[in-house]
Amino acid sequence: MSNTEGIPNQLELEAQEYLRKNRINELFEDLCTEICFHQPENVKDFMINSLKEKQKQGFKHGVFAPQEIKNIFTLFDLKKNGIIDKQTCREALKAFATSELQWTRLEEAGLPEEVNFEKFEELVQNYFFKFDPSKHERRENKPKINLNNVDSWAEELFKQKELNQNNSRISKEDLINYSISILRDGGYPNFKESVFEQSLYDLGFLGVLSFSYNDFATYLSYVVKKVQDSEHY
Repeated sequence: MSNTEGIPNQLELEAQEYLRKNRINELFEDLCTEICFHQPENVKDFMINSLKEKQKQGFKHGVFAPQEIKNIFTLFDLKKNGIIDKQTCREALKAFATSELQWTRLEEAGLPEEVNFEKFEELVQNYFFKFDPSKHERRENKPKINLNNVDSWAEELFKQKELNQNNSRISKEDLINYSISILRDGGYPNFKESVFEQSLYDLGFLGVLSFSYNDFATYLSYVVKKVQDSEHY
C-alpha cells in the first residue's frame, strides 16, 4: 500500500484553497438556503438578484425577519427570565447559520457569560446580516387585519355558497381564493402564492381537497397572520 494513500495531492490542495479563498462553498450554501426559504417562482431571476445583493452587502444578508430573531431567543430562554447563558446563546445563534464557515465561527466565537435579547439581536446582526431599520419600520407600519373577524368571514363565505356551517364543506380553490381576497382587501396585495400551500402543510391540510367551516376559519386565521407577520410575503 502506498504511504501517500489518503493524502491530498497538490492539485486537490490548490482546489481546496481556491474554494476557501473565494468562499465558493459558502456562496452556494447561502443561495440554497435563501431559495428554500423564499421558494421563488423564478429561481434564475431570484439567484441573479441575490448575487447582486451579495456583491453590494456581502454574505451578511439574513433571511430571518426581526420577529423570528425574537422567536429563536424565546425558544432558548427556557427559564423565561429574558437571559440566556453563553453556551445556550451559541446554540441559539447556530439556528441562523447557513454554512460550515459560519458554524465554525460560532464555535470559536467569544460570547458574554449572559446574554439578554438586545445583546442577542446585536450578535445575530454582527454575525449574519446588516439590519435595515427602514425595512423593519416599513414592516411595522403595515396595516393589521383584525383576526377577530375570522368567524364572520367564514360565515359570509358559507352564506355566499349557500352552505350549511355544520355539515357542508368548501373546496380548496374557494378556500385559497377567498383568502387572497381578504389579504388584498386588508392592504396586502403583494405576497407569494407559495404561502397558501405552505400554510396547508403547516396545519396538516396538505392533500385535503375540501374543508369544514372550522377548518376554513383555522386556515384563514393562520394564513393572514403568517402574511402580515412576515416581511418575506
